[in-house]
Amino acid sequence: MLKNLPIEDLKEGMTFSNSIVNKYGQVLISSGTQFQIRHLSLFRTWGIQFVSVTCNENNTPNEEVNSEIKELAVEQLKRRLLWEPQKEVELDMFNMAIIHLVKRLSNEQENNI
Repeated sequence: MLKNLPIEDLKEGMTFSNSIVNKYGQVLISSGTQFQIRHLSLFRTWGIQFVSVTCNENNTPNEEVNSEIKELAVEQLKRRLLWEPQKEVELDMFNMAIIHLVKRLSNEQENNI
Protein backbone atom coordinates (compact mmCIF):
# COMPACT_ATOMS: atom_id res chain seq x y z
CA MET A 1 0.00 0.00 0.00
CA LEU A 2 1.42 3.40 -1.01
CA LYS A 3 1.10 6.31 1.40
CA ASN A 4 2.27 9.90 1.48
CA LEU A 5 3.35 10.54 5.05
CA PRO A 6 4.80 13.41 7.04
CA ILE A 7 8.38 12.55 7.95
CA GLU A 8 7.44 12.53 11.65
CA ASP A 9 5.15 9.52 11.04
CA LEU A 10 7.81 7.35 9.38
CA LYS A 11 8.81 4.10 11.06
CA GLU A 12 11.97 2.11 10.50
CA GLY A 13 11.51 -0.51 7.83
CA MET A 14 9.10 1.48 5.66
CA THR A 15 10.26 1.47 2.05
CA PHE A 16 10.44 4.64 -0.05
CA SER A 17 8.23 4.16 -3.10
CA ASN A 18 9.86 7.08 -4.96
CA SER A 19 13.36 8.49 -4.96
CA ILE A 20 13.78 11.41 -2.57
CA VAL A 21 15.22 14.38 -4.46
CA ASN A 22 16.37 17.81 -3.34
CA LYS A 23 15.32 21.11 -4.88
CA TYR A 24 18.06 20.74 -7.51
CA GLY A 25 16.77 17.35 -8.66
CA GLN A 26 19.64 15.42 -7.10
CA VAL A 27 18.69 12.01 -5.72
CA LEU A 28 19.22 11.96 -1.96
CA ILE A 29 17.74 8.50 -1.35
CA SER A 30 16.84 5.96 -4.04
CA SER A 31 13.41 4.40 -4.28
CA GLY A 32 13.25 1.01 -2.62
CA THR A 33 15.49 2.12 0.26
CA GLN A 34 14.20 1.31 3.73
CA PHE A 35 13.71 4.24 6.09
CA GLN A 36 16.18 4.62 8.95
CA ILE A 37 16.02 7.19 11.73
CA ARG A 38 19.20 8.84 10.41
CA HIS A 39 17.27 9.89 7.27
CA LEU A 40 15.29 12.42 9.34
CA SER A 41 18.23 14.81 9.62
CA LEU A 42 18.68 14.67 5.83
CA PHE A 43 14.99 15.46 5.29
CA ARG A 44 15.10 18.35 7.74
CA THR A 45 18.26 19.76 6.14
CA TRP A 46 16.57 19.84 2.72
CA GLY A 47 13.14 20.92 3.98
CA ILE A 48 11.45 17.68 2.96
CA GLN A 49 8.24 17.30 4.97
CA PHE A 50 6.39 14.46 3.20
CA VAL A 51 7.56 11.29 1.48
CA SER A 52 5.87 8.42 -0.33
CA VAL A 53 6.34 4.99 1.26
CA THR A 54 5.17 1.44 0.77
CA CYS A 55 3.62 0.09 3.97
CA ASN A 56 2.70 -3.40 5.08
CA GLU A 57 0.54 -4.52 8.00
CA ASN A 58 3.50 -4.41 10.40
CA ASN A 59 4.45 -0.79 9.81
CA THR A 60 1.26 0.93 8.68
CA PRO A 61 0.74 4.02 10.81
CA ASN A 62 -2.24 4.15 13.11
CA GLU A 63 -5.04 5.72 11.11
CA GLU A 64 -7.65 5.73 13.84
CA VAL A 65 -8.46 9.40 13.76
CA ASN A 66 -11.37 10.99 15.51
CA SER A 67 -13.89 11.53 12.70
CA GLU A 68 -14.95 14.89 14.17
CA ILE A 69 -11.36 16.15 14.02
CA LYS A 70 -10.98 14.93 10.44
CA GLU A 71 -14.23 16.62 9.39
CA LEU A 72 -13.11 19.85 11.08
CA ALA A 73 -9.76 19.67 9.25
CA VAL A 74 -11.50 19.15 5.89
CA GLU A 75 -13.83 22.11 6.56
CA GLN A 76 -10.93 24.37 7.55
CA LEU A 77 -8.93 23.44 4.47
CA LYS A 78 -11.86 23.92 2.09
CA ARG A 79 -12.45 27.41 3.53
CA ARG A 80 -8.82 28.31 2.79
CA LEU A 81 -8.74 26.97 -0.76
CA LEU A 82 -10.35 28.61 -3.75
CA TRP A 83 -10.35 25.37 -5.76
CA GLU A 84 -11.32 21.73 -5.54
CA PRO A 85 -8.66 19.10 -6.23
CA GLN A 86 -9.10 17.81 -9.79
CA LYS A 87 -5.87 16.03 -10.64
CA GLU A 88 -4.15 13.23 -8.75
CA VAL A 89 -1.30 15.47 -7.62
CA GLU A 90 -3.78 18.06 -6.32
CA LEU A 91 -5.64 15.36 -4.42
CA ASP A 92 -2.34 14.17 -2.93
CA MET A 93 -1.55 17.71 -1.79
CA PHE A 94 -5.04 18.09 -0.35
CA ASN A 95 -4.70 14.80 1.56
CA MET A 96 -1.27 15.77 2.90
CA ALA A 97 -2.72 19.04 4.12
CA ILE A 98 -5.55 17.13 5.82
CA ILE A 99 -3.02 14.88 7.58
CA HIS A 100 -1.12 17.94 8.77
CA LEU A 101 -4.29 19.69 10.02
CA VAL A 102 -5.59 16.56 11.77
CA LYS A 103 -2.27 16.19 13.55
CA ARG A 104 -2.29 19.85 14.60
CA LEU A 105 -5.91 19.77 15.75
CA SER A 106 -5.31 16.53 17.67
CA ASN A 107 -2.33 18.08 19.44
CA GLU A 108 -4.35 21.18 20.28
CA GLN A 109 -7.15 19.02 21.64
CA GLU A 110 -4.71 17.00 23.79
CA ASN A 111 -3.17 20.20 25.18
CA ASN A 112 -6.62 21.55 26.13
CA ILE A 113 -7.57 18.45 28.11
